[in-house]
Amino acid sequence: MDTSVYRKYDNLQFVSTEKTALIQTDNFISHIQYAYHNSPFYKQLFKTSAIDISSIKTIKQIEKLPFTSKHDIN
Repeated sequence: MDTSVYRKYDNLQFVSTEKTALIQTDNFISHIQYAYHNSPFYKQLFKTSAIDISSIKTIKQIEKLPFTSKHDIN
């Protein structure tokens, strides 16, 4: 088991709500960028959906992202 992830979030329960929201937003944006840069499927999906990933700045913008189903990914 990789304990580095655990250690990274070990004290998260003790931080403020604002700090938690910032961490969640940073992780969300990182995941979107990772998907775009490392998955041809998601790169094409964002392109055909006219989504500029650099414009995504908050977790509330998740509404802009298209839904995917198991059928889409297979």
